[in-house]
Amino acid sequence: MKKIVLAGIGMGAMALAFAAKDPVIMTVNGVDVPKSEFEYLYNKNSQQQINPQSLDDYVEMFKLYKMKVADARAEGLDTLASFRKESEQYRHELAEPLLADSAFLNSLVDKAYERSKEEVEAYHIMLFKTRDPKQNEVLRQRADSLRQAIIGGSDYSFLAKRFSQDRGSASKGGRMGWITSGNYPLAFEDAAFSLAEGQISDVVESPVGFHILKGGKHRPARGKVRVSHILKLTQGLDSVGVKNARAAIDSIYNNVAHDPGAFEKTAGQVSDDKGLRNSTRRVSPL
Repeated sequence: MKKIVLAGIGMGAMALAFAAKDPVIMTVNGVDVPKSEFEYLYNKNSQQQINPQSLDDYVEMFKLYKMKVADARAEGLDTLASFRKESEQYRHELAEPLLADSAFLNSLVDKAYERSKEEVEAYHIMLFKTRDPKQNEVLRQRADSLRQAIIGGSDYSFLAKRFSQDRGSASKGGRMGWITSGNYPLAFEDAAFSLAEGQISDVVESPVGFHILKGGKHRPARGKVRVSHILKLTQGLDSVGVKNARAAIDSIYNNVAHDPGAFEKTAGQVSDDKGLRNSTRRVSPL
């Protein structure tokens, strides 16, 4: 009996200590509101308000909110199928960003690691997507027709030069050059790294377009190097402007050639590539 009494006293002391840390600050419709609940909602509301709300105004709003919740429960609104469905949907929306399939993520990491060991020579014919879903379906059908023509014996390089909308590779018969993993959409890389040399892919959809890939050579990855540059732009300049830009870059070259240690400082002062004035870029060797 003595042990039971002592245990009861201990539990009571813990309850009193907890209550002291989180006291009840108001009672609405017979329901106690602890300080922690009020502070959490008040701080959350304050962060979402464009115009700050005084504490007194928030207390009045809070009491009305609690009274409305109590009235809704008294009328059984929280038991309605429509309310429960909406509540469940909201719960899923809140939880979705916090959920992740670790096995799937690990498989992507493993795939990326394996691909980092090699480079592939990529070819593609590309049709850019639009904002119109119906037009995109037309483009997909056009890509399907081009693929069927290639499978039927049409020259891939000829069709790439004539129909591909990727200007950088179209003039080269669709050749993009050597690519490394992690620089292109997943669906595109899946096709590029899995195709055998000369093999034609299905139509691949990426966020920006539809692609018909042709497999190229594979080689061991040669890694990446860090490069810095000093740029003088000539786009949009007339012949005099281009001549002046050429003279400027020649002068810069002579200065940094004699004093390589001044390259970084000079780049920060005169380079037209503002994004790289104070940094370097990692690129894959061609």
